[in-house]
Amino acid sequence: AYQVTTLERIKQSHNTWMVNFEQGLGKSLVAIEAVKDFGAKTGLIVCPANVRLNWLDELKKWWPGHPKAEGIDSAKQFAKESFVAPAIMVVSY
Repeated sequence: AYQVTTLERIKQSHNTWMVNFEQGLGKSLVAIEAVKDFGAKTGLIVCPANVRLNWLDELKKWWPGHPKAEGIDSAKQFAKESFVAPAIMVVSY
């Protein structure tokens, strides 16, 4: 129920929001549903380094056919001339 309430608040927030529930309470689903509802073309997911791959799995699970997503391992990737930013970047803090 709180997830639905959170999604409703996000819809009213005019594009600025942060989902910061405790671990295991559904951040992934709420964030992914909000991005889908807004029809966003790009996204930035900031998480601990050890769950970057989990977020990519969550995108596959909750949003089949999602825009290109990639886990960014290091800021050095941005410095490469050949770097093309994916639609959804998963980075660590």
